[in-house]
Amino acid sequence: MTINHLAVELENGDVIVNPDRRDLTSALNSMSAPDNEFMVISWESDPEEADSGVFIQVLMHDPESWQAEYREGSHDRYFQAADHQPRKRTEELLLGWISGGTEWLRVRQAISWVKLDPSDNQGGSDEDGEDSRTFSQSLHGTRLVKVAHEPTYRTATIGTYREGLFFADIVSSPTSTDEVVLLHLFDADGNHTRSALKPAADLEQAKALLESTLAGLEGLRYEDIHIRPFSIENEGHTWGLLDETALRGGEEWYELEPQGLAFHAPWNGEYDT
Repeated sequence: MTINHLAVELENGDVIVNPDRRDLTSALNSMSAPDNEFMVISWESDPEEADSGVFIQVLMHDPESWQAEYREGSHDRYFQAADHQPRKRTEELLLGWISGGTEWLRVRQAISWVKLDPSDNQGGSDEDGEDSRTFSQSLHGTRLVKVAHEPTYRTATIGTYREGLFFADIVSSPTSTDEVVLLHLFDADGNHTRSALKPAADLEQAKALLESTLAGLEGLRYEDIHIRPFSIENEGHTWGLLDETALRGGEEWYELEPQGLAFHAPWNGEYDT
């Protein structure tokens, strides 16, 4: 593969070839919600050759909260910053990546990173086999949100098990009078892995079903958990730990649906209802 040039691509369609520091600063200054929040910088190859898969990309949640990801060629070398970064750190990160070598190593090591699953949007491919260049949707955000275990209240059935973390609950169906037993599972790093939804005719049946569901989790232990934002679709409704920061004027805020539990600073695991 012949690498020809470095390219900065903005969500609004602007492209900058072989940018210097001034170009990059100008591009970041031009970014704004809601139509120009995304930037990807990549090494471009000949059009007739395969994409190098080497890039870094950032998503602006607000002027001082940026999500960053980079990939080093192969799908299993795809990483996301564990926390949102301020504007200055984001610019340093992008400049370090462009510079490469020890400068990239320095700025990269100053941030904690999470390895993303190859099945995440950006790590995968579109139907034609091309790199999809869609920002990862696994976190709508990357914060680890603490959820405190409350034995007699709304978060009584959360904790850890042999394969990671779990959040179980009984909720009302959005389309019928049935109850729904839900079980969200996460890996040890708080990344959502899968969910199971089981309908029950009434509350008593739901309680019995919840008990049997939890009995199937080997090594179950009730305790606080830390999980990342995620979403699932159920009967036309979006459930999960949803990032509602933009809806609150930039105040970082996550809502657990359909329970209606709100998590925000000081991030001590407590929630509003």
